[in-house]
Amino acid sequence: MRIAKVKTFICNCFRTNWVFVKVETDCGIHGWGEATLEYREPTVAAAIHDLENWLVGKDPHNIEAFRHDCYRDAYWRGGPVLMSALAGVENRPLEHQG
Repeated sequence: MRIAKVKTFICNCFRTNWVFVKVETDCGIHGWGEATLEYREPTVAAAIHDLENWLVGKDPHNIEAFRHDCYRDAYWRGGPVLMSALAGVENRPLEHQG
């Protein structure tokens, strides 16, 4: 099983807009995460799509190694945008679409 696609959904709410992340695999299994950062929703969504380049083709069960590599390889480690984006792709149970 490999990650095939990462999608973001910005849900406009009254004050806090939510950023949801859907990670899809080539086996029809998907998972959801949340990466909200108030007033920076499009920025976090862009960061998630940047991480998608690293995620596609990877084993979704090896998320700790992916998170460690993304965090360690960033010139500016941490920061609210990168940490929110990583949280959105790492905290997700996998479910079969059906």
